Amino acid sequence: MNDAISSVGPQYLDEPIKTLMHSNNVPGLSVAISRDEHLVFAKGYGMADLRTGENVTPDHRFRIASVSKPVTAVAIMYLIQEQRFDDLLDRRVFGEDGVLGHAYGTPPYHNRVYAMTVRHLLHNTSGWTNDDEDPMFFTSPMSQKEIIDWMLDNREPANDPGTNYHYLNFGFCLLGRVIERLTGLGYETFVRRVLAGCGISGMEIGGSTQAERKAGEVVYTDEAYELLPARMDAHGGWIASPIDLLRLAIHSDGLRSKSSILLPDSTAEMLTPSAANPEYALGWVVRNGRHGHDGGMPGTASGLVRRGDGVTYAFAANSRPNHESFHNELKAILDDVTTTSIEWTIHDLL
Repeated sequence: MNDAISSVGPQYLDEPIKTLMHSNNVPGLSVAISRDEHLVFAKGYGMADLRTGENVTPDHRFRIASVSKPVTAVAIMYLIQEQRFDDLLDRRVFGEDGVLGHAYGTPPYHNRVYAMTVRHLLHNTSGWTNDDEDPMFFTSPMSQKEIIDWMLDNREPANDPGTNYHYLNFGFCLLGRVIERLTGLGYETFVRRVLAGCGISGMEIGGSTQAERKAGEVVYTDEAYELLPARMDAHGGWIASPIDLLRLAIHSDGLRSKSSILLPDSTAEMLTPSAANPEYALGWVVRNGRHGHDGGMPGTASGLVRRGDGVTYAFAANSRPNHESFHNELKAILDDVTTTSIEWTIHDLL
């Protein structure tokens, strides 16, 4: 797909999106919208590469940052469902009966570490706080194992697991290792098999440098290349097009019309929040009858929203604006146009 899929005039989306991009100094942006599980809009705006003048198309792939968390959550739920790990969500992560045993750090661990479960990690209620620097963003080239070792040996959980919500990327790093331990496969290898069931073949873990840029991937601002996506795999390492993010949301919603890879009970469990935060479920933000996730890190901003009225939309940019309102302003534009009386043309590509 090289051209935009669009059935709405520039007055509805093009003008407000271009205005928002200009005011936030965003070089390139891609947007996709579905209604009732059919693609109705996909378009690229601006430049994928400022140096060459390459235009963004709906096929371009972007780092999706924390929208990677729903990817990991879907993989966990699929693993439970297909390989019959019925008790996995409430299994302990560390210790003799834990999924990861004593493979990391220096046992014995703090008692709160032994109490952590897979569900706690997905809910961001592990007991660890994010008051200090998130270890996943350490600038040193530590491996995942070295970071986990360091965390277990140097930072005690401040709270009992399940009692307090603290958004922490490190917990999803652990979930990636849980998937590897249970499947005997690399995290990316297993998750790409799950994504294939959603009709997704274009998602993969991104590279760190411009030289490692994947085919069809946009170019980011320079500070983005100080990150290590392979180390961030399960919490922030994926690259994807917005169309593929629609496929993920639609094929994991438990409904039959698009052959969901998850059963209704699995999806219902995945979208159930914790008592500590009624707006965060298992890797998904749940709010006002919708679920999704935002993503943002140096060089990229992304978002995925699945509404209860059958509308789903996703977006990704190749820079991260300095203020937090960019996501909300873009969502307001997309919410507005999808509740306007427009005759949408259906493209059954999902």
